[in-house]
Amino acid sequence: MKPGRLGGRLVTDLDISAGTARLLRRFGWILVVGSLASAAISTAAEAMLSSMLLTESYPIQGPSAVQFVAVLGGFVALGVSEIVRRGVALLEEVEATI
Repeated sequence: MKPGRLGGRLVTDLDISAGTARLLRRFGWILVVGSLASAAISTAAEAMLSSMLLTESYPIQGPSAVQFVAVLGGFVALGVSEIVRRGVALLEEVEATI
């Protein structure tokens, strides 16, 4: 592997394992499911509170952009975890043949 720079340090080999892929996958699912649950709960809470506290009817706003970005980040983490998982499998296959 050709040495490169990462964060100002010389990097010759990155320590990426199946455990890293598992953690990334878990983090991705937590982001996706948590953001969707947060959007559903906040929309329901806004609907209930607006009917109790307001005298006039106002349209309920949808989820915020932050929640969409969190869902997108979760899917990115899932994609990266899949890439890492396949890379680890290929690395193990190459090491087994050498």
